[in-house]
Amino acid sequence: MQIRAPKHLRDLCLVSKFFHSEFIVYLYRELDTPIERLRPTNPHVVHTRSLVARSSIETRDNDHDAFNEAARELIIKMPLLETFA
Repeated sequence: MQIRAPKHLRDLCLVSKFFHSEFIVYLYRELDTPIERLRPTNPHVVHTRSLVARSSIETRDNDHDAFNEAARELIIKMPLLETFA
């Protein structure tokens, strides 16, 4: 049985320190979230293999440079990244 739903993975990460260390890898493996919600200082982004980098409407309409800069900062922190869309 595979658990893929982010909510279930988040819940498992909260059970104990051991569960957190085991399941955080799977929680961050595939990210599909607005780029503004991700922080390059988050130590768990190193587990990301697939990133669908969406943007909030405000950034999409007003500031492409901010989006690109945020994406660059994140990608540098993701050595396992295989897919970026």
